[in-house]
Amino acid sequence: MAVQVTIPVIAKDPSAFLPYGFDLSVAAIPFGKPYLAAGETVTALTVTSDPGITVASSGIYNNAAGSPTQVVAWISGGTIGAQYAVHFQFTTSTGNQDARTLTISVVQK
Repeated sequence: MAVQVTIPVIAKDPSAFLPYGFDLSVAAIPFGKPYLAAGETVTALTVTSDPGITVASSGIYNNAAGSPTQVVAWISGGTIGAQYAVHFQFTTSTGNQDARTLTISVVQK
């Protein structure tokens, strides 16, 4: 049986300049377990986006336990009423390569 995964949609004001991303050491619904195995970390990250929204910078950050498992991008801009995909492509310490996508919906807040 295939598992259907819903891509998160996040509301963002067009003037906001904020960090968005994922902690891959946290259990993800609907899977009920973290993406990363115990001791596995994120070693490389590339973030891209649809035209019209800006990824100013990105990075790999430590979780509460001090392990580099968070993938984060600082995002700005966008047009009210538009939606943009932000793609996080990463490599882990075990050599796995994968991607996650956020959908940013730009709204006036």
